[in-house]
Amino acid sequence: MRLIFIDESARDDRYYFFGALIVDAAALRTIEDGLDAAATDVARSVPGFDPETEFHAVEMFHGKSGWGCVPPQVRVRACMSTATVLARSTASFVFRGIDLRAHRAHPVADARPVHLLTLAHVLEAVDEHLEGADPSEQLGLVLADDHHAADGARRSLRDVKTGVSSGWT
Repeated sequence: MRLIFIDESARDDRYYFFGALIVDAAALRTIEDGLDAAATDVARSVPGFDPETEFHAVEMFHGKSGWGCVPPQVRVRACMSTATVLARSTASFVFRGIDLRAHRAHPVADARPVHLLTLAHVLEAVDEHLEGADPSEQLGLVLADDHHAADGARRSLRDVKTGVSSGWT
């Protein structure tokens, strides 16, 4: 079984993205150990940094939440360590995005909310990725953090699991 960690991001009012990190047990162990080492490195460099602080890109980049006490050069080092850990693991990454201007110009844009459309695209790509795996590894569990519309987002994941998702793919 694979674990699939998904998260969304928007860039201005121009693009909407979903990423999916697909991990097997070996990748999960490698990533966990690597992130623990990176957190320990930050804690050694910055008094008061809690090594159990979440490695959330927006917070790291902007120095928010638990990253507020961390100087920019240490945050950059932590980001580079995180990228290195992920690149050296056996994890795969799927990334899909929507050009919001093009989406709004489409005649049926209102019928396909951007969040659901992008989610459908990334889940379809994950499904295609898993189809190429060994049959014993074609099962995946999707894990997502809370979306700002969390109740609707959870319902959307259930709907995709049990039925057909709308979209252009």
